Amino acid sequence: MNNKEWESIFNIFYPKKLEYQDNKHLFTKIAFDLFSSNSSPVKSLWILEDGEDGKQYLSATYETEDQSLEATGSWSTMANKEASMVVLYYKGYPIHKFNKEQFGFDNSNVHLFQNMINKKANSDNNFIKEVINSQNKEKQEIILQQFPELAN
Repeated sequence: MNNKEWESIFNIFYPKKLEYQDNKHLFTKIAFDLFSSNSSPVKSLWILEDGEDGKQYLSATYETEDQSLEATGSWSTMANKEASMVVLYYKGYPIHKFNKEQFGFDNSNVHLFQNMINKKANSDNNFIKEVINSQNKEKQEIILQQFPELAN
């Protein structure tokens, strides 16, 4: 079998996109627009996206190989030793703390959560706006004063 045939088989068993309304009972919300499958044997997170047809879809972010976490832009993440918290940093400045009680990660999957937050922060301005808006007014002002580029 060639690569395209293997890919089509993989897509049957592990689809990359699902309609949210029909499948929401199969997922658990992790953070903002991030979800995890309740029963998938593939470790992945799913992103809730608006489709061109007006429906919402969950898009998979399958990892094909283990990769060490590294900053790919101005944003980075770090988990504490106990894997009870992941901190999102902008240019080395802590912006937001994600705790395991609220977002459901643990020692076995904190790296997936950390990787997804890192990718979202470096590629999704709306996600950053949500994170900043979730802070109290005082912290929002401090962040935006120190990093005015985040106001856009």
